[in-house]
Amino acid sequence: MATMDNYDNTQFEIEDKKLIKYIGSDKCVRIPDGVTEIRAGAFDGKNFTELHIPGSVKRVALSAFKGCNKLKKVEIPLHLAKNIKILTKLFGANVAKIDFTFGLFGFPADVDALTKIRQELDKIHIDEDDKTENTFDIDFEEEDPLLKDIIEYIIDTEVASASDIQRHFKIGYGRTSRILDLLEEKGLIGPLEGTKAREIYVTADMRIPEFNKEGKSYSAYSDIGFDKQPELLKEALRIFIKSGEVGCSILQRKLSIGYNKAENIIAFFEEQKFITPYFGNEKSHVLMTEEDFEKMFHETV
Repeated sequence: MATMDNYDNTQFEIEDKKLIKYIGSDKCVRIPDGVTEIRAGAFDGKNFTELHIPGSVKRVALSAFKGCNKLKKVEIPLHLAKNIKILTKLFGANVAKIDFTFGLFGFPADVDALTKIRQELDKIHIDEDDKTENTFDIDFEEEDPLLKDIIEYIIDTEVASASDIQRHFKIGYGRTSRILDLLEEKGLIGPLEGTKAREIYVTADMRIPEFNKEGKSYSAYSDIGFDKQPELLKEALRIFIKSGEVGCSILQRKLSIGYNKAENIIAFFEEQKFITPYFGNEKSHVLMTEEDFEKMFHETV
């Protein structure tokens, strides 16, 4: 395996042990051992099919592998692949088609963690013959007129609670249970296990037929950009700079937006290098200064 001492600099752009950009064209990519961080957009849109991430990597930006839709095989350290949500955010709806190997790299084997993540992956069902990539086969009107709205609510809140849905949509328990059973059957949410909350497998980048009336896929990320929502993004940046904090909860409170939109704003800011990537227990921090903000928007923070 290539290391930081002998890696091919025609394949990787690396600074201070941070992988900034993959510039190669190989179908099998082995990240050099010793890399500690993979930055936002590092593999953006690359068409490789196999990926090996060494145990030295401790942080990965959620948008590092955006658009890498050809992946078939991934070796990833278990300490990075904590649950299905993280894998789905890293690899998108394509996660169900990837053969994962979870490397231990000297760490003690966590049998429960390995078993759980394998079970979670097995519950995601994507039709291999479906020509529309990342699409779930659901006839919304035939199943329930509220189904689209309820999926939207689950994506936004990351909660699939019968009582919450009943209160929000003012519907009965029986109807709510049938909808949740359908979503479980389709692999969008996990099963009910006693008092534990259901796992949420559906994310905003998993396209759902007719989810958007204009015929566009439902992706909060695709709607994020200074050409599309300049005031929202400017205000979000202002909040981060003034508070010195980066997080979904502060955007939700200050901007009155849902969790999913806040998360996608943060992913966009990572890609633009306005903030540092977040992964694991290490929080993001703001890279943009008040002076940078004033130069960009011609107004004060």
